[in-house]
Amino acid sequence: MSLSKVAVLKTSPETVIEDYTRLMRLVSYTDVVSFDHDILVVVDVSWHHFFPACSTTPWQIDGVVKTLIEDGFPRENIYACYHKTAGVSTKKGEIFNRHRCAVEKHSIQTVYLGEDDSGIADSSEQSMKVLEKLFPYGTRIPECFKNKNIILLPTMKTHLQTTISGALYTLFGGDVFKNLSSAHLIFHDSLVQSLTVLKELSSGMLAVMDGTFAGDGAGPRRLDPHMTHYIAASPDPVALDAVAAHMMGFDPLAVPFIRFAHDAGLGTGDIREVDIIGEDIAQVNFHFDVETSVLDFMLKKLEARLSGSILAPFISRIDMMYTDWYWYVAVGEKRIRKAMSSGWGKLFESYRK
Repeated sequence: MSLSKVAVLKTSPETVIEDYTRLMRLVSYTDVVSFDHDILVVVDVSWHHFFPACSTTPWQIDGVVKTLIEDGFPRENIYACYHKTAGVSTKKGEIFNRHRCAVEKHSIQTVYLGEDDSGIADSSEQSMKVLEKLFPYGTRIPECFKNKNIILLPTMKTHLQTTISGALYTLFGGDVFKNLSSAHLIFHDSLVQSLTVLKELSSGMLAVMDGTFAGDGAGPRRLDPHMTHYIAASPDPVALDAVAAHMMGFDPLAVPFIRFAHDAGLGTGDIREVDIIGEDIAQVNFHFDVETSVLDFMLKKLEARLSGSILAPFISRIDMMYTDWYWYVAVGEKRIRKAMSSGWGKLFESYRK
């Protein structure tokens, strides 16, 4: 059995665009991304505010799309794909995170799931039965995913509910399910089932992760960003998440969605079975932790306790209100200023009209 391949590179603000090209070619991405189908570049907007390590970076979009065009993929067949995230304004997020500058630089089109795509794609009977069990209020699988290449652009960060937020979380966020707030109550099963369905629907899949900033703490928003200078890619999203979990200091198979996906044969969650090329990360450990305060702990326990009840969505809203109206000003802005004084901050500022 051939090993899943994950490429990991150390990079810098001066070389990151070229390094994304080298990264994608190291994993022979054209073996899984077909020239015969359109490409959906799935962009992660975890927050409408800019915050380091929280959402897809503009240089991530720039490097990936530049590589696709250089390697012969027609720009008219490449789409930046945005999904809905509960409590987050996608269109504000793409502006504040400077995504729009990177997209317009390469003159590719943009798709907003839930607005531009109203069709419902068919999946296998077995998958649909599982989805109906997970989501009794209905499922919505966008037609635009069918027979498309899917390139996921996650960032390396922790998550209060799922330990890490990586490739599978970016895929899950792709408006696959109509009732997204309900889906968040059964995170791990949902992540695995979304991967099952989209593997059936898509023509090929690649995940390209940005870890130039890596986020520690009560993610995906209340993060402490660290400049780690890594990027990584794999045709196996499960293996990429496993490697990212290892680098952040977690046992990948102790993360339920990674273990579930590994056991289901959807990818490789055991990094001993992953062919890691590029950098030697055997001794890399960022020593990240998920819970950073009593409030984070309480919100996590409350959401778990109220899972499935009518009060569950209110906990999510309280969390977002606290994060938007208090945490961003009292804590986040100081961390942003520190990050912006670095070379990565200067690179971010270069993506301005």
